Amino acid sequence: MKRFIAVIVTAALALGFGGAGALAEAGASPAGEPAPEPEQGYVFRIKDAADESSCLEDALQEDAAEPVYAPEGLYVTEDLSVIQELAASGEIAYWEPNATVTLFEEDVLNGVVEGTSVSTAGWVRKMLGYSYAREQGITGEGVRVGIIDSGLAAEYAAYTDAVIEIGCNYTNIGGTSTEDTYGHGTAVCSVITSRDYGLAPEVTVIPLKCFNGKSDGTIAGIAQAVYEAVDIYHCDVVNMSLGLTANDLILAEAMQYARRNGVTVVSVAGNLKTGTTSTGNDSPYYPGAYESVIGVAAVDYQKAIWNRSVQNAYVDLAAPGEAVDKYSISSHGFDTGSGTSYAAPAVTAAVALALSENPNLKPAEIDFYLKETAEDLGEGGRDNAFGCGLLNLGLFLTRALGDEGRPVISEYDGKTCLSCWFGNALEEHLDLLSFYAGDGRLLETWFADPDAGMLNNVEETPSGAALPENGRCCSMRLNPQNWMPLTEAKNASM
Repeated sequence: MKRFIAVIVTAALALGFGGAGALAEAGASPAGEPAPEPEQGYVFRIKDAADESSCLEDALQEDAAEPVYAPEGLYVTEDLSVIQELAASGEIAYWEPNATVTLFEEDVLNGVVEGTSVSTAGWVRKMLGYSYAREQGITGEGVRVGIIDSGLAAEYAAYTDAVIEIGCNYTNIGGTSTEDTYGHGTAVCSVITSRDYGLAPEVTVIPLKCFNGKSDGTIAGIAQAVYEAVDIYHCDVVNMSLGLTANDLILAEAMQYARRNGVTVVSVAGNLKTGTTSTGNDSPYYPGAYESVIGVAAVDYQKAIWNRSVQNAYVDLAAPGEAVDKYSISSHGFDTGSGTSYAAPAVTAAVALALSENPNLKPAEIDFYLKETAEDLGEGGRDNAFGCGLLNLGLFLTRALGDEGRPVISEYDGKTCLSCWFGNALEEHLDLLSFYAGDGRLLETWFADPDAGMLNNVEETPSGAALPENGRCCSMRLNPQNWMPLTEAKNASM
């Protein structure tokens, strides 16, 4: 039996945390230069999370500031003077406006594909190959799915076999209740968990309520939800069908925190405004545009890109997002909706299914398998509309869970000398070493030559390089921004 071993190498996201220039790029402001006071106040990080300075302590005691997530040194205040005093004392690392975040609203299509008479009932399962999961009895049972959204309606429990936990309310309305009065969170949850249409119907759902309406979420609430999803609710995967156009440092760090702690985050590529047409290089929405997050575009019933799906270089995958079956708290039953909000939970469900069978899968492995097995649509290879392609649920599970040809993948630490990777390949008796860019493009392939104690480059790399009988393969994925030809990089430290 052939066993292929692959290693993904993912360069760290270089946001340059801490410096004033880097802060400006990421949307935060250097200490000491606060702008006019925003409606939602400011979020700030202190330099030493373990040290509550007298200045900060006074603000907390006077209710002039409150924790967002104290273990990470995050706080929020509506008082500009708190920022100024902390900046003057040198205790604040950075601050930024507590920005408003938006859910991506849907269009109700009454059960047919827009402009046709084609019934959509159950089409998402059919398109994605859900039959494989059903035949194998893979339901997502035991996997903890955090849904950062508008909560979850109690009435929906009758339509799912999922375990539903209480979760937490991060808004200023409703006390501790996570009841969904808006409907978006329940709709998103139903794409994952509904008994008749969902893709992972037996997961454990943790509603993390950050919205009471379409556009009243805040960075402070969402950041707190992410940190607590990891540390308190022990989520395995988090769905975030939301976004903002600002590259927000608080949000970026929360996404990286989740990734470092083994939690996969799935979000949206974003929706274009009604009546607008994609340029093919649309402005990104965050957190979906972050490298540490899987950003999902939407396709229609015919596998064409949904006409309002954002297209840009940050799209990772595509999934069904037009006329998707979802639960409505307005009609107290199922109707259909469109948007990347309903594409993202399909990918979240796929991740949950894989984790239910192999809880040791790391975010880097999951990311690799999703992209490797995606159905290529549009232009050949990765493109700005579909990313690496349409989610192929059956093939993804086969590759992620099967013993035949299953890679073992790890994150690249960004420090190891590449020559060490070459040496390890030889020591492990690997026959083939493939290097991929971060967007999935095959860059170079090298064959091991044990007699010469080196790897030989294949100048003309075929689409599928042949291996000797029982051959073993190692694949390395590099961030394309940091890529250099291996002939130059072999003895260089990354």
